[in-house]
Amino acid sequence: MSAEEEIQALVGQLIAAWNRHDPAAFSATCSEDAVFTNWQGFGAQGRTAIERLHAPLFAGRFRESHMVADEVRVRMLREDLASVDVRSRQTGARDNGDQPRPERHALLTCIVERESAGWRFKVWHTLDLSNIPSNVRYAPPPSA
Repeated sequence: MSAEEEIQALVGQLIAAWNRHDPAAFSATCSEDAVFTNWQGFGAQGRTAIERLHAPLFAGRFRESHMVADEVRVRMLREDLASVDVRSRQTGARDNGDQPRPERHALLTCIVERESAGWRFKVWHTLDLSNIPSNVRYAPPPSA
């Protein structure tokens, strides 16, 4: 398998872990010293902290959520390092009042690194694109 195919498989593992609401499997896709930042600007550093952050979320507001990766773009930076953009959709999430949230659209911007155990997420930032109109959500900016 090529590096890009292995990275695509890593993204698939992450999405599958999310859809099973499994914080241990979700965090296992991350390096031991990974940095995760959510769409609200807070997060966790380290695999264990990322698992602890997601455990109550998967048991609570994301317990019925389902994520789909619509597009995965990989840019190799070195043979052991890559930038990855994942455009995703999420349904089934709940708000703070346990009411259903509308479908969310996000851009996961990540750095992945090949470790001895394989590719792992090293840095991860999530951008919430839900409030951007669908006709421009993924469109390039107009030419100047």
